Amino acid sequence: MSFKSLRLPSFFSRSHTYLKVEKGDDEGSETSCLAASSQPTRNYLRCFIISSLCNVLLAIAIFALFIFEFSMPWRNLTPQAVTRAASSFSPLFDKLPLTTFLKMINGSFMSETDPPDIFRALPSPEVDTAWYPISKPTWITITEPEARSLDKDPSLLVKAPEDWGHGKNKYIAMLDLNHQLHCLNQLRRLAFRDEYPIATTRMDFHKEHWMHCVHILYQNIMCTGSTEIITYNWRETQRFPVPDFDVPKKCRNTNALLKFQERGIIVGMDELREEMEKPGDAVTLPLPPRLKSFLEAHEDE
Repeated sequence: MSFKSLRLPSFFSRSHTYLKVEKGDDEGSETSCLAASSQPTRNYLRCFIISSLCNVLLAIAIFALFIFEFSMPWRNLTPQAVTRAASSFSPLFDKLPLTTFLKMINGSFMSETDPPDIFRALPSPEVDTAWYPISKPTWITITEPEARSLDKDPSLLVKAPEDWGHGKNKYIAMLDLNHQLHCLNQLRRLAFRDEYPIATTRMDFHKEHWMHCVHILYQNIMCTGSTEIITYNWRETQRFPVPDFDVPKKCRNTNALLKFQERGIIVGMDELREEMEKPGDAVTLPLPPRLKSFLEAHEDE
C-alpha cells in the first residue's frame, strides 16, 4: 500500500498539514505513516490530561475558598465575641456586656472646651473627686471556679472572710483596669508636686512606685499596639507641620467594668485590711529577693 501524502485530522493540529512520505514498498510506507501519526496523538492526550487536572484542581481550590469564606466564625461574631477574641480569658465575659464602639480620640494640645474634660483639667477638689473612685485600689471577690479559669491555684490565694458578706469560698481580687488607672493617677499627681506634696522620708520607695507604674503602662501600651495613623496639617502661624492627634479608635465599654467594680466592691477595704490576720493554714509565698532587701532596708521609714 503506497501513499503520496497523509492529512491529519483537524483536531490534532491547528492547521491543515500534509506529511510527505518517501517512496518505498507498502510495508515501509505504512510504518512511516503510523510513526508520523502517533506523535500528535500522544501530544494531544498529554495536553488533555494536564488541562483536565488543572481544571479539577482549580475547581477544588474555588470550592475550598468558598467554604473557607462563608464558614469562618468571624462572619457571625457578636460584638461581645469580638471582644473575647481580642482578649485573654476573663470570667467577666459571662457577667458583663463588654461591647466595643468607635470613638474619636480628643488629641488637642490644649482643651478647646470650657470647662475642659475633667480628666485633663488642672488639680482641683472636683478633679480629685473624679479620679478617686476609678483609681483608688479596690478589692472585689471571685469564686473558686473563676480563680481556676485564670490558671490560679486557689490554695495559694487569699480568701475573703465570710463575715465580709461576700459569701463562702470567695477570693480577693482586683480589676487590672483599676490598677492601670491607679498608676496613671500617680503619675498625674507627680506632675503637680506643689498640689500633691510627697513625704521626702520615703523618696526611694516613691521612685520605685513611680517606675513600677511607668513600666505597667508601657507594657500595656505595647501589648495593645495601636494601629491608628496620625496625619499632619499646615496650621496658621506655625513653621512646621502640626500633627493631628484626633484618631478614631475601637474602644471597649469600660464603663461597664467600672460599674461592675462599684457593685462588687468590698466596702471599707482599708479598715478590713487592717483587721485581717493570716490563717494558720495559709500558704506563704516568698517575696522577690530585691523587693525583700529593699523593704528590710527601709522598714523604719
